[in-house]
Amino acid sequence: MDARILLEYENVLRRPRFNIDESQIDVVIEFIQHHAQFHSTVPLNKPLPDADDNSFLEVAISSDAECLVTGNRKHFPARCRAGVQVLSPGEFLDFYRIRKSRIDKDHS
Repeated sequence: MDARILLEYENVLRRPRFNIDESQIDVVIEFIQHHAQFHSTVPLNKPLPDADDNSFLEVAISSDAECLVTGNRKHFPARCRAGVQVLSPGEFLDFYRIRKSRIDKDHS
């Protein structure tokens, strides 16, 4: 997480079409601020097609994240990912289940 992502989340949650109560948004943002890991980043070597997405990949790279979960996979071309897997939410659930299964098997 970084400040740009937190601001993006807040802006999205405040969009009128979602009709989310302001107090609920404040609770979610406060929760994220207290529980997320914040990272410093460096600009991407190869910017993404949508510059608004750069912060997400920059944080994933700087935090050594194994994957980035998004509904917009096409916005993250392979040539820009620097080894970070970009998964849809469904793909991430499969990834997580397989990993958990392996961990459980190793501990039994």
